[in-house]
Amino acid sequence: MTSRKLVASYGINMNSKEMKRKTKGVIVGLGFIEGFELEFRTFLTIKRNSESKVPVVIWSISEEDERRLDEFEFVNNGLFQKEILKIKVAALTEHADQLIEVNSEGVFALAYIMNDGVEPVGQPTLEAYNLIFSAYIQNGIDITPLATALIKTWPKYDELELMKLAGYTEEEMKVVFMSLALKSILNIKN
Repeated sequence: MTSRKLVASYGINMNSKEMKRKTKGVIVGLGFIEGFELEFRTFLTIKRNSESKVPVVIWSISEEDERRLDEFEFVNNGLFQKEILKIKVAALTEHADQLIEVNSEGVFALAYIMNDGVEPVGQPTLEAYNLIFSAYIQNGIDITPLATALIKTWPKYDELELMKLAGYTEEEMKVVFMSLALKSILNIKN
């Protein structure tokens, strides 16, 4: 029998179609990585934040699948690194008990995390965002963490002060920034 590992996917690899293109992995559940938040650095990654949690799709993969994911995630080129993280399990698939052992504390799974300093905060491509967004919808996951990460790709300098001077409320400023972020992602020209 082939040795299996768990991988916690929080980005494009949450999307079943995309993951099936790369591996023969099997979804075993949904969960959260506590103490992290999503961050777009063109590619989606996670960073430590004790007050946040990141939703994940938990996959069971083979050693060969892991090698293939390493290639797709550019591990050998230094873009991403692998880390074993504790995953709080929220839901399991019907065949999960045949593939993994779960206790009340959760499971440990492999996660691919972008190395610091490799890419600055930046917006994803429309194609990448759509793949991730569709995975959230497909798996019934709240999109708030994803939308929040997208909003944070926008610069935070003088625009806020100008908006305050113009009399915008904080809620109005959030709407404006979300609109600008979506406009950029959708590549809408004036």
